[in-house]
Amino acid sequence: MKPSRIVRLSASNVKRLRAVEIEPDGSLVVIAGRNGQGKSSVLDSIWMALGGRRSFPPRPVRDGAEEACVELELDTGLVVTRRIKPDGQTALQVATQEGARFPSPQAMLDALVGELSFDPLDFARRKPAEQRELLRKLVGLDLSELEERRVRFYDERSDANREAKRLAGEISGVPHHRDAPDEEVSVAALAAELRTAQEARRELDEATREVDKAQANLDGVLGAADELRHKLAALETELALLRGRLTRCEEQVVPEHEEALSEKRRRADELRARVPELEPIQERLAGAEEANQKVRDNRRRTQLKERYEAEAEHARALTEQIEAVDREKAEAIAAASYPLEGLGVGDEGVLLDGVPFEQASSAEQLRASVAIGLALNPQLKVLLVRDGSLLDSDSLRLLGELASAADAQVWVERVDESALMGVVIEDGAVRGAEAAT
Repeated sequence: MKPSRIVRLSASNVKRLRAVEIEPDGSLVVIAGRNGQGKSSVLDSIWMALGGRRSFPPRPVRDGAEEACVELELDTGLVVTRRIKPDGQTALQVATQEGARFPSPQAMLDALVGELSFDPLDFARRKPAEQRELLRKLVGLDLSELEERRVRFYDERSDANREAKRLAGEISGVPHHRDAPDEEVSVAALAAELRTAQEARRELDEATREVDKAQANLDGVLGAADELRHKLAALETELALLRGRLTRCEEQVVPEHEEALSEKRRRADELRARVPELEPIQERLAGAEEANQKVRDNRRRTQLKERYEAEAEHARALTEQIEAVDREKAEAIAAASYPLEGLGVGDEGVLLDGVPFEQASSAEQLRASVAIGLALNPQLKVLLVRDGSLLDSDSLRLLGELASAADAQVWVERVDESALMGVVIEDGAVRGAEAAT
């Protein structure tokens, strides 16, 4: 089916309209008039006739009327007639000029009508993300799976970088001790060693006391011997007795005590040889916890570094995956077929010759918007422009030139009662035409 345009519009009781009949001449159809006179109702009647229930406003029928009726005749010979009740009930007929009817008229119109509600000026005012989505839909560019993957990788990389940053901060707070031993010192073993040394010291002290006691005993015995000698010299009469006592003391008692002293000295010497120095052990014990803290610090630092390096590597891998997704997206975007040379899709919105859409000139934006609108309506080459009053004379002229060059038809609603251009709507009818009651 070849692309078609509207050659006649007849509408009655649609919203504010009483009755209008328009036979457009040329590619640019200006619907002018003051506010509240029914200009929007003219464009709405076209959309309601073709779009069906999805296009009906809440109050499609003029107040007081029993039904609204729209009849559209296309240059392909099709005639579309739609009747609408105030409650939204509708009857549709699509026929040829010869009277042949289509059994499934709405399905036939749905195949004919694309995005008739697309308004080039409204597109130019939309947010970049909305423009981007509409253009992607037009060229069949579905990046949702790629973007979902990219968001997933990006969020995962953010988590990895955040964890790596946290670990780096934690590493900076853990001191590194170059003089720390490889393993922690056993405080319990040192304490046991100290207890053993202290017990040995106590045994040595006891042996030393025994030596001193034995020495004292020997000294006492030697003193007694001296006293006996004096008494022997002084007491000749007791000489024999004293000599006997002396002999016994020298031959028995003294050797016994000397042997006891020698044994105790030998025992003390053996203990002295086995007793370790207490001071080095006490010094090692005092420094053990400090050394152990250094070992723990170093071990913690090593663990944190290993985790940091793992997270950093994870982030690097995710960056590579994100870059791969970005390359795949760029290839898909570059391979898409756009309705206008220089038109493209960027990460944030629509691009015109590599420049964001909103930074392009008004003429460039209008040219791109019309191209997109016509591409969305390949069968019915009709666009509806609601805010034509925003167009200056140059833009309006450009809009007409674009429509003519594309063999399309643009219906423009414009606040203007001068009757210098287009069809003027006044009180729900075409100015100068006799309105039906």
